[in-house]
Amino acid sequence: MLAALWVLADFADRAEYHSPDDFPTKIIFFADGETYEIICGPPNKVALIEHALSQSSEEDGRRIFIVEDAEQIARLRVSDPAAFCTVTDTGEIQYFKQKQEELY
Repeated sequence: MLAALWVLADFADRAEYHSPDDFPTKIIFFADGETYEIICGPPNKVALIEHALSQSSEEDGRRIFIVEDAEQIARLRVSDPAAFCTVTDTGEIQYFKQKQEELY
């Protein structure tokens, strides 16, 4: 949850609303006219997360996946992610698009 809060804080100047968790989503918030979901995905829960997301609506929001390391991105089979990111214990966030390409 702390990693999800760091990602929300990264949007603090644009976030208009946020909501608590609904597995596997940790936080839902609105920013820049878009709905975002922050999803934490520990490596040992990949299948469970993929299954839960396959049951949800495609219109839920833009999904940002927090992973423990960038190599985990290739193992996640999710549709249309907004981004993937890693978050350090001190709140440093590194964003990635698909398959290890660093976003910023």
